[in-house]
Amino acid sequence: MQKAGQSEWRRPGTVMAIIALVISGSVGGVVIWQALHSQSLIGSPPVTKTLELSKGRINLVGDGSIAYVNFTVPGNLITAFLNVTFTVVQPTNATRLSLVNQAQFQRFSSCNCVYYGNYSTVPTSWSSPMSNQYSAQIQIPYSGVWILVFQHEPGTKNTESVDETVSLTYTLQS
Repeated sequence: MQKAGQSEWRRPGTVMAIIALVISGSVGGVVIWQALHSQSLIGSPPVTKTLELSKGRINLVGDGSIAYVNFTVPGNLITAFLNVTFTVVQPTNATRLSLVNQAQFQRFSSCNCVYYGNYSTVPTSWSSPMSNQYSAQIQIPYSGVWILVFQHEPGTKNTESVDETVSLTYTLQS
């Protein structure tokens, strides 16, 4: 004589129900596992931030005067752009902007080109033309320390007042 519990296991309907539960549990388990782990597999979405680096008036006094805006672009970089706008208050004067990395800055700060205005001998990552009004979006090629240099127009000994706004927009992998 068989016990009631044993005979129940041998019924075709019970076997089919158990197989169905095992299959659906496995598939459901995989789906649940994928849902729980998909964020860790693809990572978090990229993060975009905008920082105001400088805004106001810069006074460039005399031949060869320069002013700097230093900034750092963080690691895990996807893209970075510097948004620059300036207007020289005295419309007869002009200013030039240059974007330099640390190595370029060493050469820039030690040459005699600043005083004489011979900037063409110093490599930069980007430079504007001499202008009394300018606006640009400049791509920053990689993370690290960067310097934006405002340069007095050569040959003019007077003061140049420059109204400027500089912001950095960057997107990072998280």
